[in-house]
Amino acid sequence: MKKLATAAEEAYRNYTVEVNPPVDYLNAKLLITDEDLRAMGGDAQIFMENFQYLRVERRPEYGTTSVNLNLSTVHVATYVYHKTLEVLNGVQWTRALDKVFKENKDNDSNLSWQYFGSAVGFMRVYPGIKWPINDEDRIDLYDCRLQGWYIQGAAAPKNVIILLDSSGSMTGSRMIIAQSTVNKILDTLTVNDYFNIIQFDEKPRYVDSCFNRTLVAANLDNRLRLKRAIKFMKTSNIANFEKALQEAFTLFSEQNKVNNETCCNKAIMLVTDGAPENYEWIFNKYNWKPNSTSKRNVNVRIFPYLIGREVADNRQLRWMAGANKGFYTHISTLADVEERVQNYVKVLSQPLAKPTSHPHIMWTPVYADFIAPELTEDNMRLVTSVSMPVFNKKDNSEDAYKLLGVVGTDVPIDQIISLIPKYQLGVHGYAFAITKKGYVLFHPEFRPFDNGRPKTNYNSVDLTEVELTSNVSVVKNLETAMKDGHQGSISMNVAVHKDFIRVSKRRYHYYYNNIAGFPFSLALVFPEKYGNLQLKTNFDIGKKDVLRNKSFRLSRWKYCENQEETSMSRLYESIMRAKRATPEKCDRDLVNLLAFDADMLVKLFKVWKGKKREKIKKKGVEIIFVGTSSGLFLYEQFVDELTDFTILHMQDTISSSYYEQAVEVGRARDEMRCRHGINETYTFSVPINTFLQRGNERIEYLDLNTTAITVSVPVLKCASGGDRQNYTVAGVSGYQMSFYKFDELVSETFGCPNGKYCSIYNGDNSNYTVFVIDHNGIIITSSTKTTVYFWEIPLNQS
Repeated sequence: MKKLATAAEEAYRNYTVEVNPPVDYLNAKLLITDEDLRAMGGDAQIFMENFQYLRVERRPEYGTTSVNLNLSTVHVATYVYHKTLEVLNGVQWTRALDKVFKENKDNDSNLSWQYFGSAVGFMRVYPGIKWPINDEDRIDLYDCRLQGWYIQGAAAPKNVIILLDSSGSMTGSRMIIAQSTVNKILDTLTVNDYFNIIQFDEKPRYVDSCFNRTLVAANLDNRLRLKRAIKFMKTSNIANFEKALQEAFTLFSEQNKVNNETCCNKAIMLVTDGAPENYEWIFNKYNWKPNSTSKRNVNVRIFPYLIGREVADNRQLRWMAGANKGFYTHISTLADVEERVQNYVKVLSQPLAKPTSHPHIMWTPVYADFIAPELTEDNMRLVTSVSMPVFNKKDNSEDAYKLLGVVGTDVPIDQIISLIPKYQLGVHGYAFAITKKGYVLFHPEFRPFDNGRPKTNYNSVDLTEVELTSNVSVVKNLETAMKDGHQGSISMNVAVHKDFIRVSKRRYHYYYNNIAGFPFSLALVFPEKYGNLQLKTNFDIGKKDVLRNKSFRLSRWKYCENQEETSMSRLYESIMRAKRATPEKCDRDLVNLLAFDADMLVKLFKVWKGKKREKIKKKGVEIIFVGTSSGLFLYEQFVDELTDFTILHMQDTISSSYYEQAVEVGRARDEMRCRHGINETYTFSVPINTFLQRGNERIEYLDLNTTAITVSVPVLKCASGGDRQNYTVAGVSGYQMSFYKFDELVSETFGCPNGKYCSIYNGDNSNYTVFVIDHNGIIITSSTKTTVYFWEIPLNQS
């Protein structure tokens, strides 16, 4: 980011503003790709007169968006005319960024989007894209200046009090414009900011009485709550500016005493249709430092917004802004709101431009990739962004230190998660990260979607919402320690679930620390008694090319740097390249364990292919499989079509349901297995969450024709010597058969000579019913032969 910000400032320093700059540039909303040309057919030539051609290709690091890695393209906000002198000159001098964009990409092939957001309303994005608005009837509302990465990058965190005039003169259209102005101000706030809204006529009142005399975090929930509060505001009486301003300054003063998290930027947004005087004595008392002759050394900046087309006098509001280092804005109509509200951001950025200030590098909380044309679960990619401001550093310039814009880049959350060595976390182990505000960056229980759409507060989820325990105070203590950047560990009992139905209680150990150089904290979470043993091998992958076996499937883990895909043959090539490189670019322990597992599984594969194949098939087995702790998956299919193909699409071994359930069930008996050599514990499991969509209604159903029973057992490596109670799981093996075949086997097992079902007690007693249940108490089948399986049956009423 520093390299990009420096390049942008240098490009502007060397640029001379042109009176007649070129008007042609790659406007991302006026481009045509090969896909467009094919769709247009014979009409393509007509469109080529108004659109420019862009050659694009798919790249995995950019999801489903087609890109051009040779250049950048420009997006202009809809309500900004794309051929103004400001935009055209900005497009010209930012062309120099293409060279830096490409150099950054060459240095880090995993780098995602890079961009420069201009203060005049355009954004240059690399690699080049056609702006992905596929619905021609939908208005493009994207404005880079209203995005969290831009606002956080442009200015330091801020405390904002909005004074909203609700006197009688604001009745009608003025109040509508004022409410829209306040809403837009709220949209420019980020989770690092604090705010409140005070309406005033004869006396000031907080629009939400629950927030009296306090500044609240500007998360989405709070902003939406106060937006609703001003929606039905009544107007009456006359405006008492004196009391309103005094209340605002008093609130700032009280917050300074009780809240150490307040920041240097403080602002009062005064939304009104006019003020009768300038209230100099109030500012002199509350806002200007004693004995300040220049009246420029202020604590709180004042930003007046004059509402309405026909206003009598604006001199008092202009004076307030000038005397208090703010900015005056006139909002005549609703059309002015979008463009003019955000002017205050440029003013708040000025302290960051001083040569004595440290580089202002900001990271955002998790949010949806801006490239997604529509936010749905299928195409929404979660990212965090890092950004820096860009200023005018021209010598002797009238606009010296003026904000030019913000540079930024995205870091996909799944890219961060891929750096965590899953095999070291083990089964049921996991990692999570939170921001300095305590909001979840990633967590296995972080569920940002509801019915395929993002939840309204998906980027401000608190840790207490994902760590499920009866002792919430322990989670709060953990969150506070992580927010403060401490290192430490705690233990607690939590409830974990699969599909919201299979629930288990476990005791976990949490180890947490701050991530150096980043505003995030990371926690590693392990089940109790985990980590006493570790599988290691000296197997040298160079001796055999076992990884070339095409029958193996590989988990989506990061075995080597710059690993392009999870193909075994491609991984083998990466490993061989890494062995020749210095330093080594692969995880040696993981790769050696992977090679050892592969060598062992090749022998097992020969057994499955041999004489026992037909015998296994006759038992009704459709597929037999092994998943290892190194991420290797091997299977043999005994039928042409599986009843359930789900197991073939699971993306990593130790997080798959068959693996987790086998280890969960076996945990209680595994120590006994190692101590006394008792028989293995087999786990029988069934899918229980299947849905049928009917309009907006989801109906749960179970199609027994596509239901398979999974049977699995953990493969243990027990400690040697006297420590026989300790063990580690090397893998899980198992098989699947159709529900109907499994039901036949149960019927044969419990069948009686007279055709009736026998009870689990001796003899034939029809007063009892046989149930086969899994480890979560879910009924797999029963002797009643009812058509409803897998649901909770009231056994006490049977």
